[in-house]
Amino acid sequence: MSALFTLFQSTRRTLRMFLHEVWLVAANRRFVAALFGIPLAMTLLVNLALQDHGPPPDGLAIVDRDQSLVSHRLTNQALKWRGLSVATLETADPDAYVRNHPDTVILVLPAGLQGSVEAGRSLQLEVVANRATQSRAGMANLVAYNLGIEVEVLAGAAATARLDASRRGADENAAAASAVRTTQAGYNIHRARMTTSVVGAPQLPTFGTQARFATDEGISLVEFVGLMLAFAMVHDREGGRLTRLLWTRLRLSQLALAKGASIFFFTGLCLAAILAISIAFGMAPGPSIGALALISVAAAIAVTGYSMLILGIGHWAPHVVQLLGVVATVALSVFGGVIWPADSLPGLIRFVGTLTPNEWATEAYHALLLHGETGGAELWRPVIALAVLGVVQALVGTRLLVYAMRQSH
Repeated sequence: MSALFTLFQSTRRTLRMFLHEVWLVAANRRFVAALFGIPLAMTLLVNLALQDHGPPPDGLAIVDRDQSLVSHRLTNQALKWRGLSVATLETADPDAYVRNHPDTVILVLPAGLQGSVEAGRSLQLEVVANRATQSRAGMANLVAYNLGIEVEVLAGAAATARLDASRRGADENAAAASAVRTTQAGYNIHRARMTTSVVGAPQLPTFGTQARFATDEGISLVEFVGLMLAFAMVHDREGGRLTRLLWTRLRLSQLALAKGASIFFFTGLCLAAILAISIAFGMAPGPSIGALALISVAAAIAVTGYSMLILGIGHWAPHVVQLLGVVATVALSVFGGVIWPADSLPGLIRFVGTLTPNEWATEAYHALLLHGETGGAELWRPVIALAVLGVVQALVGTRLLVYAMRQSH
């Protein structure tokens, strides 16, 4: 019974200290503005620049100005393309039509197309698309590209047939027309232009630049929040607040636990705000909100461990911690693959990157948001690594903090 009462009293004192730490930060309006203002303002500005401009083009309209056998066959091939809405269109001004229908891409088959092809020359096909949605009109552009390749193939077949007929003294026009019909009859616009083997988990089309910023640069922004909290707590020693706390019943381990919990609270809150802003501007939260929350908790634990490590070093060597903390945080971004892709880094730096929360957090978020994983090693391995990394760094930082406080009092 006595042990339970002691545990209750210890937990109660730690909780009160945690609430006190949170209140000290929240009461300082300027510090809170600096703490959250920079990462949230950057997230807001980036999402304003990267926000979705509406649905991607889901239709391809073909304007046939040649009205020939070749153009009719090209149109019929496009109409059979699966996964894309393809239709014919009668309009004299494709530009005006696309301005009023940004979800449609127009392919213009020019007049004189068949005559040019049978003469052995390929005309350029005109594609008209809205500027705001052109970057996302991948399938419509692919159909237009494949039809353009087909026109070049038909023109090449006609040129070869003309040359052969000339050598034999036969009718070149008839030979070219026959070659075009035969080639087009057996042409398949769906066949690949190159052989590509794709390995690895499939990528979700909903993963865009907003999600990449929130899960890559967002972790670095949260690390700077943890760094600022560690700097603020280092000043407790210089202001004498820690000395006054030692006169209370609060133990050093309880004090360290309360500080770590307050850092976890604010870093988790900042990370949640970054994700919430990104989702509000159109970022897809992935197939599981629960998995997204779990990864975020693990990332906050890892950042808390890093902040506690900086805090411990700050009490042990307060004169070097600010420079060391800033350099270390920038290094985490570099080694962790935020500034450059981790796979492109040299071997030693790549290895060091595996010890940073940045790379593990990015790997976990990408497993969920990019590959749609809601379980398995691809998701659980980085989540567990984040938690272990955070706990180990927190224990080391706590040990340094307790040692420095005992040495100074």
